[in-house]
Amino acid sequence: MSSKIGILSDIHGNYNALKAVINKARKNKITSFIFCGDLIGYYYEPKKCLDLLSKLKVDYIKGNHEIMLENYLNNKIKKEDILSKYGNGLFKAVEQLSKKQIDFLLSLDHSKTIKINGKKIKISHGSPWSPFDYIYSNSSVEKFKKFSSCKEDIFILGNTHHQMNITKYSKVIFNPGSVGQPRDLKGGAAWATLDKKNFKVDFFYEKYNKSNLLKEIKKIEKHNHYNYKALI
Repeated sequence: MSSKIGILSDIHGNYNALKAVINKARKNKITSFIFCGDLIGYYYEPKKCLDLLSKLKVDYIKGNHEIMLENYLNNKIKKEDILSKYGNGLFKAVEQLSKKQIDFLLSLDHSKTIKINGKKIKISHGSPWSPFDYIYSNSSVEKFKKFSSCKEDIFILGNTHHQMNITKYSKVIFNPGSVGQPRDLKGGAAWATLDKKNFKVDFFYEKYNKSNLLKEIKKIEKHNHYNYKALI
């Protein structure tokens, strides 16, 4: 059994990308995972993604796309507004997921603290303060100063779809990137590992076959072309 934990974020219904990551993790005998939110949105197989994760040991939080789903179901956001910016992915979640699965996703916190071998680790989607926040390595000093007052030693973030690993004010802050839709032009499915013994972070990109997904996007999306461009 590996001493490493798999760190995943922003799967966005991209099952083939997730499957490639999990297959690689299994080859490396990784049996536990942390997921930083946004299982749904953009792409079209959220049920298969959640079914796969449900067979594994995973610490979950929710992301802004799960919050968007909740707002849509509560009539706080219009379908047209979602379609124009994000495409049909969220509505595939409505079609495919059972009530139990939807309730599970919506019940999750957007941030939580866990403890591993004496280290306190904060898992958040955007930031500990907001699931809608974007923290990049060049974010403002004011944003990073907020981390200095936190009790946690390590912060794992999602939402930006960019991998990051920095230390600010003696706090380690990293982002595994996006499994389903990386935005740093390296391609593949992005993820990371955290070693439970020495807390070293390693980053990976897994190749996978995108051809069927690209065909689906062209077929399904009438208004949103970003979903296609983000994968090529």
